[in-house]
Amino acid sequence: MRQKAYNYLGTSYQTNIFLIGQDRCGTFSQRTQALDEEISNRLRNLNRIRVSNPSRLLLIGDYGWINQWIPESPPLWWNDWKDLAEGHGRVDCHNMAFLDSHVKFLNIRKGIYVADEYSMVPFDELFGMAREIQEQ
Repeated sequence: MRQKAYNYLGTSYQTNIFLIGQDRCGTFSQRTQALDEEISNRLRNLNRIRVSNPSRLLLIGDYGWINQWIPESPPLWWNDWKDLAEGHGRVDCHNMAFLDSHVKFLNIRKGIYVADEYSMVPFDELFGMAREIQEQ
């Protein structure tokens, strides 16, 4: 019998891993290693003032939203949990909380780090790097 996400992970939500830092949780994927490092170098100086548009920065969301960026070789637990990404009956749509504290039911698109309606990247000066990665 499969455990619930809360029992397995201690929460049923997932934080934007770019806000945690590569030095604390490891590199997200080989494709984003340079971006991970650039963000980690800036994180100690992160505050709401440095984020030019907190209404776009994803903070936390329903379990499964981060699955849009699962690396090429997913961890072993992935196969047991991948169907939880469809928990609201709409594939790839999740309740997301933004840095400005608003919540929205949002389509998180596969491999898109910076979009018109959201950003995973906390620093505007790194948007170009993120867009290059998502176009690969």
